[in-house]
Amino acid sequence: MSFGRLVPDHDGGRAEVDRRTALLQDPPRVHMPSTNFAAIGRMQEDCARRLERARLRALEFDADVSQWREKMPYAFDIEIDADRLGWGLRVIVEHEPDLASWGLTLGEALHHLRSVLNTTLVGIALAEGAEVSRNLQFPIVTNEEKWKPEAKKLLALPVWLDKAVQAAQPFHAWRLGDRYAAEVEQHPLVVMAALDNDDKHWNNLVGVVTPESFDSQLRPVFAEPSAVDNAHRRFSYDTSLADRSVFLHEDTSPSLTVAVEGGLTWLADVSVEDRTGHNVHGLDLYRTAERAVTDACAMMFAAWESRLSGIGPFATSPGDSFRRRKSDGEGHG
Repeated sequence: MSFGRLVPDHDGGRAEVDRRTALLQDPPRVHMPSTNFAAIGRMQEDCARRLERARLRALEFDADVSQWREKMPYAFDIEIDADRLGWGLRVIVEHEPDLASWGLTLGEALHHLRSVLNTTLVGIALAEGAEVSRNLQFPIVTNEEKWKPEAKKLLALPVWLDKAVQAAQPFHAWRLGDRYAAEVEQHPLVVMAALDNDDKHWNNLVGVVTPESFDSQLRPVFAEPSAVDNAHRRFSYDTSLADRSVFLHEDTSPSLTVAVEGGLTWLADVSVEDRTGHNVHGLDLYRTAERAVTDACAMMFAAWESRLSGIGPFATSPGDSFRRRKSDGEGHG
């Protein structure tokens, strides 16, 4: 039987929505390091514009989700079982999430991030006179064995640029002993690339609403004054958050439940599922992927700066700019 309705606390609020709206109207700019070379400066501006477009889409995603949460879209009915040997929380969906639309917006943000890597790599290569095929793209590789065939696709690139691309690979960043194989699949570049490929070639990216946090202080009141809580409370969960689903159920047998007291605090948010089956918070994924993409681009720009200035870890020696040339011509280091 139904006992009462709870509207869960959440972290919404008009001030937070207003802050996000302001960000949409005046999104933060992407700043690139200063350079003494005009060609690098122009390429950095192109890179920054694409990153700003990606960030704008991510902010739109965040604002839409925040405005939905501000409506307090979920409530719960507290229901005591007909035999009184348990109780549960039944989900009431009062405002449906627009998961398909949000998935499209987040997918656009990830697509721009993935494209930044490709256009930066190709742009630098072309500026240096490399003859590259139209299927050249920035590789994202999870182990050294997989790097070998990818390296063959980069033979037309200058050696110094190849080295920068390799240095940015996930298998260099995530060496975690026995956990390496599992963790490297969750590197933000790997997750971003996989979701972008799926969104473009397989199926539209669709978010999923997940409980981000849940703190229940609800406790049953028993018919028998002498009844006490079980030492180990027995719960079952359904976290689908589908309308009328039972989010939480407690088995109180053999004690008869007559009421439920207390409250709860919870927060729902929108995630996407990666290829390993993990739910990844949408905005957190964007933030980490943007940082990883920016770092990879910075490595390529730093390599170019070293090549042009003749100093630094990527400075070249004669014959080192292109694999297929015995020596560099004038102006190539």
